[in-house]
Amino acid sequence: SIYILVCLVYVRILVLVIYLISILCISFLPFFFFIFYLRIFLFFFFLMIRRPPRSTLSSSSAASDVYKRQLFHQYEVVGRHVPTERDPNPKAYRIKLFSKNETNARSRFWYFIRRVVKMKKAHGEILSVREIFEKHPDKVSNYGIWIRYDSRSNTTN
Repeated sequence: SIYILVCLVYVRILVLVIYLISILCISFLPFFFFIFYLRIFLFFFFLMIRRPPRSTLSSSSAASDVYKRQLFHQYEVVGRHVPTERDPNPKAYRIKLFSKNETNARSRFWYFIRRVVKMKKAHGEILSVREIFEKHPDKVSNYGIWIRYDSRSNTTN
Protein backbone atom coordinates (compact mmCIF):
# COMPACT_ATOMS: atom_id res chain seq x y z
CA SER A 1 0.00 0.00 0.00
CA ILE A 2 2.96 2.34 0.59
CA TYR A 3 4.13 1.60 -2.97
CA ILE A 4 0.72 2.71 -4.29
CA LEU A 5 0.88 5.92 -2.27
CA VAL A 6 4.37 6.74 -3.58
CA CYS A 7 3.22 6.12 -7.16
CA LEU A 8 0.21 8.37 -6.66
CA VAL A 9 2.42 11.15 -5.32
CA TYR A 10 4.77 10.88 -8.32
CA VAL A 11 1.87 10.93 -10.79
CA ARG A 12 0.34 13.97 -9.10
CA ILE A 13 3.68 15.79 -9.26
CA LEU A 14 3.89 14.92 -12.97
CA VAL A 15 0.40 16.32 -13.55
CA LEU A 16 1.34 19.52 -11.72
CA VAL A 17 4.45 19.93 -13.89
CA ILE A 18 2.42 19.35 -17.07
CA TYR A 19 -0.17 21.85 -15.89
CA LEU A 20 2.51 24.50 -15.24
CA ILE A 21 4.08 23.84 -18.66
CA SER A 22 0.67 24.24 -20.29
CA ILE A 23 0.17 27.61 -18.60
CA LEU A 24 3.63 28.83 -19.67
CA CYS A 25 3.42 27.52 -23.23
CA ILE A 26 0.23 29.15 -24.45
CA SER A 27 2.01 30.42 -27.55
CA PHE A 28 2.42 26.86 -28.86
CA LEU A 29 -1.19 26.25 -29.82
CA PRO A 30 -1.01 22.57 -30.92
CA PHE A 31 1.01 21.71 -27.84
CA PHE A 32 -1.51 23.62 -25.74
CA PHE A 33 -4.44 21.53 -27.08
CA PHE A 34 -2.50 18.35 -26.40
CA ILE A 35 -1.83 19.45 -22.82
CA PHE A 36 -5.45 20.56 -22.40
CA TYR A 37 -6.81 17.16 -23.42
CA LEU A 38 -4.17 15.44 -21.31
CA ARG A 39 -5.24 17.48 -18.28
CA ILE A 40 -8.89 16.52 -18.82
CA PHE A 41 -7.94 12.86 -19.18
CA LEU A 42 -5.78 12.92 -16.02
CA PHE A 43 -8.52 14.72 -14.08
CA PHE A 44 -11.03 11.95 -14.83
CA PHE A 45 -8.33 9.33 -14.32
CA PHE A 46 -7.80 10.57 -10.75
CA LEU A 47 -11.54 10.51 -10.15
CA MET A 48 -11.49 6.78 -10.94
CA ILE A 49 -8.60 5.96 -8.59
CA ARG A 50 -9.75 4.87 -5.15
CA ARG A 51 -7.68 5.75 -2.11
CA PRO A 52 -6.62 2.84 0.07
CA PRO A 53 -8.55 2.51 3.33
CA ARG A 54 -7.41 4.69 6.20
CA SER A 55 -6.53 1.68 8.35
CA THR A 56 -3.71 0.71 5.98
CA LEU A 57 -2.15 4.18 6.18
CA SER A 58 -1.38 3.95 9.91
CA SER A 59 1.91 2.42 10.89
CA SER A 60 1.24 -0.15 13.58
CA SER A 61 2.68 -3.49 14.56
CA ALA A 62 1.53 -6.69 12.92
CA ALA A 63 0.26 -8.06 16.23
CA SER A 64 -2.10 -5.13 16.80
CA ASP A 65 -3.33 -5.40 13.19
CA VAL A 66 -4.16 -9.05 13.78
CA TYR A 67 -6.01 -8.09 16.94
CA LYS A 68 -7.98 -5.31 15.20
CA ARG A 69 -9.25 -7.73 12.57
CA GLN A 70 -10.63 -10.17 15.13
CA LEU A 71 -14.40 -10.39 15.19
CA PHE A 72 -14.59 -11.82 18.71
CA HIS A 73 -12.73 -10.76 21.85
CA GLN A 74 -12.23 -12.78 25.02
CA TYR A 75 -13.78 -11.43 28.22
CA GLU A 76 -13.69 -12.49 31.86
CA VAL A 77 -16.97 -11.74 33.63
CA VAL A 78 -17.35 -12.08 37.41
CA GLY A 79 -20.80 -12.07 39.00
CA ARG A 80 -22.69 -13.19 42.09
CA HIS A 81 -26.07 -13.17 43.82
CA VAL A 82 -27.12 -9.85 45.34
CA PRO A 83 -26.14 -9.91 49.06
CA THR A 84 -29.10 -10.50 51.39
CA GLU A 85 -29.57 -10.82 55.16
CA ARG A 86 -29.60 -14.61 54.82
CA ASP A 87 -26.41 -14.65 52.70
CA PRO A 88 -24.40 -11.43 53.23
CA ASN A 89 -21.34 -12.72 51.34
CA PRO A 90 -22.52 -14.82 48.34
CA LYS A 91 -20.19 -16.92 46.24
CA ALA A 92 -18.74 -15.21 43.14
CA TYR A 93 -18.65 -16.96 39.76
CA ARG A 94 -16.18 -16.23 37.00
CA ILE A 95 -16.76 -17.15 33.37
CA LYS A 96 -14.36 -16.61 30.49
CA LEU A 97 -16.15 -16.28 27.19
CA PHE A 98 -15.79 -14.98 23.65
CA SER A 99 -17.98 -12.08 22.59
CA LYS A 100 -18.08 -9.20 20.10
CA ASN A 101 -18.23 -6.48 22.76
CA GLU A 102 -18.55 -5.93 26.51
CA THR A 103 -22.33 -5.54 26.50
CA ASN A 104 -22.77 -8.82 24.69
CA ALA A 105 -20.32 -10.47 27.14
CA ARG A 106 -22.54 -9.42 30.06
CA SER A 107 -25.57 -10.89 28.32
CA ARG A 108 -23.76 -14.16 27.57
CA PHE A 109 -22.66 -14.34 31.23
CA TRP A 110 -26.30 -14.39 32.39
CA TYR A 111 -27.17 -16.91 29.68
CA PHE A 112 -24.47 -19.38 30.76
CA ILE A 113 -24.67 -18.79 34.53
CA ARG A 114 -28.37 -19.75 34.46
CA ARG A 115 -27.35 -23.17 33.18
CA VAL A 116 -24.57 -23.67 35.75
CA VAL A 117 -26.19 -22.38 38.96
CA LYS A 118 -29.63 -21.15 39.96
CA MET A 119 -29.03 -17.44 39.43
CA LYS A 120 -30.85 -14.93 37.22
CA LYS A 121 -30.08 -11.36 36.26
CA ALA A 122 -32.92 -10.04 38.46
CA HIS A 123 -31.28 -11.46 41.63
CA GLY A 124 -27.63 -11.09 40.64
CA GLU A 125 -24.99 -8.49 40.00
CA ILE A 126 -21.90 -8.32 37.80
CA LEU A 127 -18.80 -7.45 39.79
CA SER A 128 -16.36 -6.96 36.92
CA VAL A 129 -15.95 -7.32 33.18
CA ARG A 130 -12.48 -7.21 31.70
CA GLU A 131 -11.10 -8.03 28.32
CA ILE A 132 -8.41 -10.70 28.16
CA PHE A 133 -5.59 -10.00 25.72
CA GLU A 134 -3.35 -12.69 24.33
CA LYS A 135 0.28 -12.64 25.42
CA HIS A 136 1.39 -13.93 22.03
CA PRO A 137 -1.28 -13.15 19.40
CA ASP A 138 0.80 -14.63 16.58
CA LYS A 139 0.82 -18.14 18.17
CA VAL A 140 -1.98 -20.67 17.74
CA SER A 141 -3.86 -21.65 20.91
CA ASN A 142 -6.07 -24.65 21.60
CA TYR A 143 -9.58 -24.09 22.90
CA GLY A 144 -12.43 -26.36 23.92
CA ILE A 145 -15.77 -25.88 22.25
CA TRP A 146 -19.13 -26.26 23.96
CA ILE A 147 -21.53 -27.73 21.42
CA ARG A 148 -25.29 -27.63 21.92
CA TYR A 149 -27.72 -29.06 19.45
CA ASP A 150 -31.46 -29.69 19.36
CA SER A 151 -32.45 -33.23 18.49
CA ARG A 152 -36.03 -34.39 17.93
CA SER A 153 -36.47 -35.21 21.61
CA ASN A 154 -34.41 -32.64 23.54
CA THR A 155 -31.43 -30.28 23.67
CA THR A 156 -28.06 -32.01 24.07
CA ASN A 157 -24.89 -30.39 25.38
